[in-house]
Amino acid sequence: MLRIENLNYKSGKFSLDKINLTINEGECHILMGSSGSGKTTLLETILGLKRITSGRIFLNEKEITNLPVHKRQIAYVPQDLALFPHISVYDNICYGAKLSKSYDKNFIDHIVKTMALEEILTNNIENTSGGEKRRIALARALSIKPKLILLDEPLANLDDAIAKELQFFIKKVQKEFNLTLLYVTHDFDEAFFMGDIISVLLNGKLIQTSKKYELYFYPKTISLVNFLGIKNIFKAFFKGELDEEYLVEVPQLKTILIVKKRPKFPEFRMNRPIYLGIRSDEVMYIRKERKRGFNDNILKGVITEIHRLETMSKILFKVHDRIIEIDMPYGVLRKLGLTVGMDGEVMLK
Repeated sequence: MLRIENLNYKSGKFSLDKINLTINEGECHILMGSSGSGKTTLLETILGLKRITSGRIFLNEKEITNLPVHKRQIAYVPQDLALFPHISVYDNICYGAKLSKSYDKNFIDHIVKTMALEEILTNNIENTSGGEKRRIALARALSIKPKLILLDEPLANLDDAIAKELQFFIKKVQKEFNLTLLYVTHDFDEAFFMGDIISVLLNGKLIQTSKKYELYFYPKTISLVNFLGIKNIFKAFFKGELDEEYLVEVPQLKTILIVKKRPKFPEFRMNRPIYLGIRSDEVMYIRKERKRGFNDNILKGVITEIHRLETMSKILFKVHDRIIEIDMPYGVLRKLGLTVGMDGEVMLK
């Protein structure tokens, strides 16, 4: 288990501020954040490549704050992989183990078999594919029998098909060896597929750490909402509650919305401002011919723009003076025959 207590780091104008983080054994913990937020820097402080200003780092209850890199029992797979082009695949895999005098041939053979690398062991790194290089780097990290592996964007710059294949592969290897991973990615689909817990680092501050679906439904700050790509954000006012629902006034939409109560919601106060975020895939366009048995959260407006995005479409729907974004499968868009300038109704789920 990794435990970080009040970690601070400063270099020039950049700083990591009061980082507190716990990663349990066998967990794949995802670290996300925008470019320049400090993700790689945090990994390097955990590894010992950069010295922290203050705070403490523990691994399996042993303090490692001031230990040198080679004594921390942590493996690191950097973005550039740092494989040696002048030696064979096998020698790359064994390099760390031999350097730390933890070389175990039987264990290495098991890793090689699990990683499906038997056929390329004598190849030079230059004669391997991008996907193979990732597996080699992970095998090298495993070879030292680490307590923790740090993965810095391990699937960056790979074709989608290869990246998807490696996601399944890494999950299989994690289960096989009961690995504890701190996994950096900027890709939301990758994060939700790979991770158990997700932490978001923005501008050197750890904004939120939670189970992935809690992060999805209960982001704690506007900066996090923006990072998660939620475009439909409205200033609103709490107006009361029913048995299972809240009444929320949204002046920009000139309406009162009914919001279902959820256990993680904070306590609201009458007429106090709040922010209401509605994901683009939670806005439903209502067909004119459809007889609806519901009237809650229905808004009238007009389609102002339609954009094709691979298999999805993004619709901009104007309600009064405010634009609402809608994500809709392209096939559904075609079936509904939606066009720019068309009047219609949407329901906010």
